[in-house]
Amino acid sequence: MDGAFIKNGTITTAQIGNATIDTAHVTGNLSASRLEAGTIDASQISIVGAPATLNIASAASGARMVIEADSIKVYDAVRLRVVLGNLG
Repeated sequence: MDGAFIKNGTITTAQIGNATIDTAHVTGNLSASRLEAGTIDASQISIVGAPATLNIASAASGARMVIEADSIKVYDAVRLRVVLGNLG
C-alpha cells in the first residue's frame, strides 16, 4: 500500500520510523531520551534528580543568564554583572 487515509482509528501499539506531527496531545506521561525544541512553553517545569552539574544558559555568550546547581549568574554583553548563590 502506497498511501491510506483513515478518518478515525485506534492503534494499541505502533512502531514508526520517522513521523511528522503537527500537534500532539499526550494525556499520560511522555518519555524520551532526547527532546529538541525551539521553544518549550509550560506553566511549570520540574527537574527532579538533576545532577550537581546542572547548567541552563539562555545563550552561549554575550548577554545571558546562567542557572547552575549552586548559583544564578547574569551577564551583560561583555561581563558578569550579578551572582546569586555560590560566589566562587
